[in-house]
Amino acid sequence: MNDSLIERQYNYRNGNLYYSPLLYERFVSFRDAFKVPLVDYTASEIERFEMQLQMQQYAQAPNNDECETCTFVATCIDRGILHLMSCYETTECLVAKKSLFAVNTMGPHTAEFK
Repeated sequence: MNDSLIERQYNYRNGNLYYSPLLYERFVSFRDAFKVPLVDYTASEIERFEMQLQMQQYAQAPNNDECETCTFVATCIDRGILHLMSCYETTECLVAKKSLFAVNTMGPHTAEFK
């Protein structure tokens, strides 16, 4: 499940660029927490924002018992889901884990799907 590694989506509104986490679809919000701080409007500023966002989420994961031990925490961090959870003040998992387990265990080696 590394679709989020391929593309990024940002939303532009009133001169500002906003980060768009990937839950099941891209989540659009114009809250300040999603605003990318741009001065020179360069790709390196966007990359720096993404790196800081990932580091914040990795630091945040141990504060949530479910995220700390979850197999998919790196995927959720890459998709911005922990940031989304933080912004909306929830510690409950937003992801359908059973579906992720099913998708990640299917493959060419699977003879049949039951």
